[in-house]
Amino acid sequence: MAGFRAIFCGYSSSSTQSVWVTDGAEAGTFPITAEQSNAGLLPGVALAMPLGKYVLFPSAGAGNDSGLFISYGTVAGTHQIQVPDASPAGLSPAYITMIGDAAYFQGNSTNAAAAVFSTKGTTATTHVVVDAILAPTSFAALNGTLYFNGLIAHTNSMALYRLDPGNIATQLALTGFTRPDGLAGFGTKLLFRADDGAGQGLFCYDSVLGTASELKTAGGVKPTGLGNLTVFNGKVYFTAGSKLWRTDGTVAGTEQVSLPGIIALYDTPVVNSPLAILSTDGH
Repeated sequence: MAGFRAIFCGYSSSSTQSVWVTDGAEAGTFPITAEQSNAGLLPGVALAMPLGKYVLFPSAGAGNDSGLFISYGTVAGTHQIQVPDASPAGLSPAYITMIGDAAYFQGNSTNAAAAVFSTKGTTATTHVVVDAILAPTSFAALNGTLYFNGLIAHTNSMALYRLDPGNIATQLALTGFTRPDGLAGFGTKLLFRADDGAGQGLFCYDSVLGTASELKTAGGVKPTGLGNLTVFNGKVYFTAGSKLWRTDGTVAGTEQVSLPGIIALYDTPVVNSPLAILSTDGH
């Protein structure tokens, strides 16, 4: 891939982690952050996210706290973004999600509780957009809009929210499930895991119709033991019962994928690829 580099987490010969870059050649593979015991991209928590020609990722800062970093794919072009609204104990960014030219993520605010932050890659553009009262988690982008799950006011129950213009968090008026998580947006649909009253199931929210329904196969089979939801080529892939499944958001398009010779699978990645790819043109 001429003109491109991949960002990933790796171990050095001293068995400590750092964030690395590679252009596919040995000479072009090297660490871009200092070695830290808790550095790197954290699968299942937050992965690097391309932002134009640079990449955002969570890593350990100079004080070994968890901060937000930006990189152009070089040592000199990699630094931590200072966030005035962050908790003194560390920002701990997670669920980094691109919408337009900005990235949204969950981070610990000054009161040490999780909030929705946004950034365009600088300290001046990084700030809280939704305060910590919702305890937001599991972000997804859908049609240029941020969706996430968060607490219902004055309860310990979770609901789906949409970030509307003016950074207003609007709870979606949906029924038939509780405890939504694991969001994945594609097309006009938002897929997520939730409790249907008889255990965890797979649900689909149609942003055009404004409704949500549980997805089963055409034969009525409910996928159980759901793993991460991964968008790939217009469909969502996931593990269920150690098997690979896929769906296009419809009952007819929800099915188990036949993989001859494979007995069981581990979880699918949380994004399309475990590597973050960025263009190096001009850098």
